[in-house]
Amino acid sequence: MSESAAVRVCPQHNLVLEERGELLICPAPRRHRAIRWTVVDRRKGRALYEADKEGTRKVMNEKTAVGEPAQPKSQTLERAKFEDGTRLVLFIRLTKEPKRWGGDPFRIRWMQGQSQGLGKKGTLAGVAKTCADEASARDAFKAAVRSAIGQGWKPIPIGMGGPRTLALKPIPAPRKRAA
Repeated sequence: MSESAAVRVCPQHNLVLEERGELLICPAPRRHRAIRWTVVDRRKGRALYEADKEGTRKVMNEKTAVGEPAQPKSQTLERAKFEDGTRLVLFIRLTKEPKRWGGDPFRIRWMQGQSQGLGKKGTLAGVAKTCADEASARDAFKAAVRSAIGQGWKPIPIGMGGPRTLALKPIPAPRKRAA
């Protein structure tokens, strides 16, 4: 059996372990160090044995499957927020979608609704354009922003609502004990 056919797998998550020097790291969403592992023959789909740093712990011949690490979710690369005179809000986002969804990976998405109820009933959303590469997607995003400004939308900053002030109050003196 060749070395590439057998892999070390995390017994909790059934994911192939990554080597970092002498450490073995599981690529599960909550990455952790592997103390013990299962050696799996990929061609046969069988777990051969369970091992740790000291050596083999248990010889096995069980049928098993090696999982693949979860693909990343969509990422927002750029975003812009606009408002009109009636307190209607428009968001334009440039996102990178995972390959499992198919199509072009870069999309210019928009969402329009009331400022207080965004994401609720009455909200409209869609995809304005898709692009195959990041450079053309960034150009299309800038064109969408220029188009929104040309239509009368007023750009507003995205943030936590501006600076907040903390009102400092003196610590009150302790109460005197009743006699």
